[in-house]
Amino acid sequence: MTEEKRIHLLKSLNQPDVEKKVEAIAKLSGLADPHIFKILSGYFSEPHPAVREALFNAFTREKDRWVAEIVADTLYSPQISVRSLAMEILREIGPESLLPLRRLMKSPKSELRKIAAELIADIAHPQSGVYLIHLLDDPDPQVVECAIKGLGKVHEISAVPLLYEQAQRNLRLQPMILSSLTKIFLHWENRIIQEEYLATDPIAVFDFLNTVQENGNASSLNLVLQWLKNHAREMGDELLKALAAIFRRYPQAVIPTHYFRILQKIQEEYADKISLQDYLICLSHLPSSIALKELLTYFKKDPRSYQIFLYRFVENFPGIYFAQYPEISREINLQILRYLTWKNVRIQEPALLTLYRKIKNREEQDLLLQLATQNQIPEAKNILLENVSLRNRSRLEKYLEGLLYYRDASLWNLYLKFLDHSRQEVRNLALKGVLQYPELTVEYIRTRIDRVSESEKLFLFQLGSLLPQKNWISFLQNWVAKVDENKLLLLQTFLRENNNHEFIPVIAHLLRTHLQEADDLFARLQAEISHLEISSGVQHYLCTIPLEEFYQTMDLLRPYWRKEVENWMAKRQEKEADSFGGIQTRLKFQAAG
Repeated sequence: MTEEKRIHLLKSLNQPDVEKKVEAIAKLSGLADPHIFKILSGYFSEPHPAVREALFNAFTREKDRWVAEIVADTLYSPQISVRSLAMEILREIGPESLLPLRRLMKSPKSELRKIAAELIADIAHPQSGVYLIHLLDDPDPQVVECAIKGLGKVHEISAVPLLYEQAQRNLRLQPMILSSLTKIFLHWENRIIQEEYLATDPIAVFDFLNTVQENGNASSLNLVLQWLKNHAREMGDELLKALAAIFRRYPQAVIPTHYFRILQKIQEEYADKISLQDYLICLSHLPSSIALKELLTYFKKDPRSYQIFLYRFVENFPGIYFAQYPEISREINLQILRYLTWKNVRIQEPALLTLYRKIKNREEQDLLLQLATQNQIPEAKNILLENVSLRNRSRLEKYLEGLLYYRDASLWNLYLKFLDHSRQEVRNLALKGVLQYPELTVEYIRTRIDRVSESEKLFLFQLGSLLPQKNWISFLQNWVAKVDENKLLLLQTFLRENNNHEFIPVIAHLLRTHLQEADDLFARLQAEISHLEISSGVQHYLCTIPLEEFYQTMDLLRPYWRKEVENWMAKRQEKEADSFGGIQTRLKFQAAG
């Protein structure tokens, strides 16, 4: 190609005509000139699909390392369109991209290291896993996560000990690491023990099944099911034992419905070699009404011995159970419902409330409604509200208790209305409901505290003291900003009548700028409260306020409760020592003291 022709094609790259651009890219890429490819890489930001496809075809035609190097350099671009095309090209180039990506692994930019980890995991090469292992120590958590996922994707067996160490150090990463380990183990188990080995090396197969029976490795499930389908006659007892072991360690696993007949036949043929429990635990993971009927048959014979398998089936497949509910005796249904509510099993089944409306037995109705409310089914909340509005005195506690599961802020006013109910049980449930929403409760106290009678003020204080500490302290900070005699009297009455003095240090901290008022309050209280006992929460509060404020607070309290003050000061000093070191702490405390 003449120089004139080449210059003409390069100029065509800047023409608005898409067809001319595509033609120019095809002809220029045929030159296999690194300089030309460097120029072409500058057009990765082109938005038109035809142009991007032409660039992809041009850069992936030869799959050479020098091409991969040029493309890898474009990953430094901040444009997403450029990086996305570059990543597609590098994946397609394959192993020749590994060395350029290895270079990117050392980039100071964590985003580039993350991209490198993703791409290396997508390239099937023996060195992929080795490269990814180096990224397990990367300072950026996202890069480490990409490396963990990638090691599972490339099935790098040598990474197992390192992944285990990561799991021990970082609890947050454990689910991700477990997923990668499962992929690694399943891949290598399938490679080591294949179907054809049954004919050539049965001893290896039995050794493998023996290992599964011992450790219940969930990654072996598909392999065991495959053999169960094809070789139940030769080794059905060992396969069923292995399957049961997996389900004991992996309770969420499910097997296809058509395995019921296979399992049943194994149970009949190998009854003297396998335990009935192994057979039943397998049935409890098989989503079939036939399996449910089989479990019910055994349950009726000996409820105490076989209830665990029936209950597990219902936990795994509640939809199948509730579809068969009318065919099961009331006594058994009651036992199952009691278990489900006691265990608080997560169930989202519309059939719960359909049955609730059809059934006349009160205990069944209560259990079905309770199960629906525990799972926060919206329609169940409406049923509870209807019954509460009727003020059914005999069952009001049950309906209020059900509403507590919903944690719906719109229910706050409803709970508030029952705070003065004649029955203590109702008042206790209403109080729980009100306290579920600390912000609403604080706002209610704030807007009423200065406009009600003294007795109601005391009630509001009692209500506030039951809130989470941070909410109650936040209210007190605003309330005592303008302190007066009436507020001091209310504080004194509250602390005295409720025998609740754990907030005295908090009140002292808030009153530290009102010395006379604080001394008046504590002088009145000292005669009645000789010893201060505070919660760990208040102790933590005293250890977190600024040191100067802490000493001001201690100076207020020392004349009245000297021994306790000295203990709190010692604990604060110990905390500061742990944080700052001995010499710094002594200097800091000397300055503050």
